[in-house]
Formats: sequence, structure tokens, C-alpha cells
Amino acid sequence: MYYLNVKKLDFYLYFFIFIIGDKMGLRFEDLDEITRRYMLEEIDHTVGRDDLFRCEEFTDDGWKKYPDLLRKAAQEGDDDFLGVTLYHNDCFRFDSIRESYAKFAELVFNRFYIRALCRRVIDEGKKLQVYMAKLIEETPETEVELGKFVNPEELLFQLRDQEKRGAPVEIVMDIALDPNSGITVRLVD
Repeated sequence: MYYLNVKKLDFYLYFFIFIIGDKMGLRFEDLDEITRRYMLEEIDHTVGRDDLFRCEEFTDDGWKKYPDLLRKAAQEGDDDFLGVTLYHNDCFRFDSIRESYAKFAELVFNRFYIRALCRRVIDEGKKLQVYMAKLIEETPETEVELGKFVNPEELLFQLRDQEKRGAPVEIVMDIALDPNSGITVRLVD
């Protein structure tokens, strides 16, 4: 398996993210064992259908590692964990700043998290609400969609369909889901 090959200089990054809690990515309110199980099922479903979105910047070796790294993040990490893991496994062609890895990881992890919550809401009879999961400079579009309740069946269908077409777009059902939006969804009774 490919996981973290911690470089000495990055020890402090891990320390701040995982120990102190200075999280750079999204704050997932419902990332528990149940949601993680649904995420793993969604990842396995997508990989099994060969529908996993392939970033053009992946190296061949990075593309081979990516499904396992994504599963590992879904099992025990989050978007920050995925970004750092992709970085340390040299999954991309370019020697980019860590921010590029973080943005890609946030986009991908958030979409599988949302797909998992859609399935969970359908199974548990709850509601799905849009919320701000990361402090950013808010835009007027962001303010309008916060607190909005969304149809989990429709959202799940659209996210799966985008993944299948290999074209994740930034707006789904009028919800900005790009890495700069800070937006995701949560369970509401």
C-alpha cells in the first residue's frame, strides 16, 4: 500500500493539521463510521465501473495509487489527509505547491462525502442541508444557498453522472461545490 512517507520538513504541517487542529480543508460535521462506510461503497462502486474521475495531471503511477489512497482517506482521514497523501506519493506530474493537491483532494473527498450523505439520508429518512464548512471570503451566491435543503436522490444522481462523464463541474443543483466555495452538506433530523 501507499501511504504517508513523511518528510522531515512536513512534520510541522502534520502537527498543525492533525494535532493542533489548524485544518485547511472542510469541516465535515457528519464524517463518522456510518458515513465512511457509505463513502467506501461509493468509491468502490465508481472504481468498479471505471468511472473514477482522472485528473489530467496524474502520473501513470499516481493514477494506479489513487484509488487506494482515496479509500484510505475515506476510511480514516479527510480531505487534508488525502491532499497530503497524494503529495507524498508523487501522484501528479507537476511539482506544484501543496495548495494544488489540497484543492483537488477537497473537491474529490467532498463529492464522495456528499454522495455518502445522500445515501444515508435516503436510508435514515433525514434531510440534507447546505452549510459553510470552511471560512472563506463569502460571495453573494454562497450566502443564498446556505441553509438550503436539497433533494438527496437528485443530488446523488447528478454527482454520480458527473463522475461517470469525467467532468466534475463546480455547480450542482445551484450549489457551488468547487474547492474555493467552502460548501458541503449535513444531516438534519
